[in-house]
Amino acid sequence: MKIQTLALVAMAFAATTAQAVVVTPGSGTVQVTAFASGGASPPTDTNGAISTWFTTPTAIGASAVASTTDSNGGTITAHGDIRATWASATAGTITARNFGWDFVNSAGGGAIVNNGGSNWSYTFTPSTNATYTLNYNVTGSGDTFGLWGFYHNVDGSVDYSTINAFNPNSNGTFTALLNGGQTYTVGLQTNANIGAGGDRSGFVDGDFSWTIAGVPEPTSWAMLIAGFGLIGGALRSRRRAFA
Repeated sequence: MKIQTLALVAMAFAATTAQAVVVTPGSGTVQVTAFASGGASPPTDTNGAISTWFTTPTAIGASAVASTTDSNGGTITAHGDIRATWASATAGTITARNFGWDFVNSAGGGAIVNNGGSNWSYTFTPSTNATYTLNYNVTGSGDTFGLWGFYHNVDGSVDYSTINAFNPNSNGTFTALLNGGQTYTVGLQTNANIGAGGDRSGFVDGDFSWTIAGVPEPTSWAMLIAGFGLIGGALRSRRRAFA
């Protein structure tokens, strides 16, 4: 019967391979703070926005713009916008746009797009051991000096692998193993900041997707190996029979 139907399809693919995970959502947040300074004497401007939820599915967003003049009569503007969707407790997307600044005829000043914490965060509890996976694509445009690509953190443990202060262009996958029954907070953050003058413009955009999935239990791996072992043994027996 086709080698016992491929050893019962490798023992029902090791009892579906990955153990089903139930994720209990806690809360989710997006936030942006923009800061623009014209130097020592001219005024500064700070503008922040935050949005939070406590149930899924949902979609939230936040944007901020801060603008000031400097002693030369030039303008300095900082800005950022972030949107996030939780399709469920185990999957979602984040879109970051226009995180950066514009200096126009400026004698000198500073701009920051950083809220002092995560621009996006999610707190949740998985029922079993699981894997958090985030795919990211960050692109910088214009004069990217001072711009930082978004980086990831899990419970305050920061991954700096995507940061490059001079060329914030990165893409790839970030993963973290999670223990069942433990509450986690994952997040994305940028620390874009600059002190400059003249005419200067730069910003970063980011597109992210994330999932939380169960991981195979040791018994599942054992069943999977046993299933393929049965297939291999049956194939060897058939070869001997035809020899």
